[in-house]
Amino acid sequence: MSRDPLEDEIHYLFIDPSNTHNDDREYVNQVESSPGLDQLEGRACNVNTDGNAKIMRYKSWSYYKDWCDIFGKDRATGHSAEGFVDDIDYQYSTWNIASIKCVEIERREIKSHLPTTDTDSEQASDEYDPSDVVTVAADGTGNFTTVSDAINFAPNNSVDRVIIYVREGVYEENVEIPSWKTNIVLLGDGSDVTVISGNRSVADAVSGEGFLARDITFENTAGPERHQAVALRINADLAAVYRCTITGYQDTLYVHSFRQFYRECDIYGTIDFIFGNAAVVFQGCNIVSRMPMPGQFTVITAQSRDTPDEDTGISMQNCTILATDDLYSNSSTVKSFLGRPWRNYSRTVYLESYVDDFIAPEGWSNWDGDQGLETLYYGEYENYGPGSSTDSRVSWPGYHVMDYYDAYNFTVSEFITGQEWLDSTSFPYDDGV
Repeated sequence: MSRDPLEDEIHYLFIDPSNTHNDDREYVNQVESSPGLDQLEGRACNVNTDGNAKIMRYKSWSYYKDWCDIFGKDRATGHSAEGFVDDIDYQYSTWNIASIKCVEIERREIKSHLPTTDTDSEQASDEYDPSDVVTVAADGTGNFTTVSDAINFAPNNSVDRVIIYVREGVYEENVEIPSWKTNIVLLGDGSDVTVISGNRSVADAVSGEGFLARDITFENTAGPERHQAVALRINADLAAVYRCTITGYQDTLYVHSFRQFYRECDIYGTIDFIFGNAAVVFQGCNIVSRMPMPGQFTVITAQSRDTPDEDTGISMQNCTILATDDLYSNSSTVKSFLGRPWRNYSRTVYLESYVDDFIAPEGWSNWDGDQGLETLYYGEYENYGPGSSTDSRVSWPGYHVMDYYDAYNFTVSEFITGQEWLDSTSFPYDDGV
């Protein structure tokens, strides 16, 4: 594996904002050191109305040398980019010099996420070098052809992040990351093109602390008739998932335990499809209920807090609660709920989220009779949308229409102490309400 080509270097990208044609991708001249302005030959891009060009993310890290998307969405992935420099952990500063926009990209502390494009050494060496990026490619052009082989190759109990770049492709395997495989980072080419697909009861299981995933789909293809079929289970502390898709039917995402964070993810399922006893915050996610089998209803969450002294629960903040078209068109006969109590002290809140009107007016469902209805904590705070009204919600003792102070207890900073560990991931987050 070759070293990261950007390691310990400063690079510049120069763009002429005077050229405003609307092609999605334009070649941008890359200069390896700071030249005089008279040497600039960067060609055109779309610009904001204020004349400030913005470099956005591109489909694949391997396109770095040649292409980037300018001002807008990556047409190939459909993602609204946070910004090119954020995507690869660089900091940047800008200057408007006459008609030239100069963007300085400087290495930050975290190792680059760029994979090697050197195919002369396609097999991994016997020992992992933390300055390397391990590449998985289904076509054999990387270091490994399966994600599992890359995980097995990663060092045990690593204190450094182990970057595994998973190229575009469908990887039909059940990936397991045991507790001794710490600080594993899985980076894909986009959740629409990098897919890890399994069909057993738990497709992908993560136990290694510090796990991060970005731009990947985790799916369980077992189908609704298999009942419980987990696409992703995480029982690892300090785990964060960004811009991923997690799809299944019943029990799609098992947020088993410890502190977890999900940002801008799409999560699909039917019954109890986000469940477990982690302390977990979802921000800016699309939570999509699917059509269940005949005679069934849908429930988003099934939180399993057992005792009142556990600092666990599910917090949905700035999320969008939606139904697939077939479920929405049948919502008069198929009832859908925000959650139900898997254990007596179940705790789930929805904060500042859009709730569509396929959700039943009562909002929440019981599990078995009156089990947990007095001891659970279910809350809603300043949600909006046609299904958000609390006027006809359940009247259980454990249900609350929350105020600001209640809601603040379930934020990233308070609930999962995110300021202590999320900054190092480069994933965006909001720390308050």
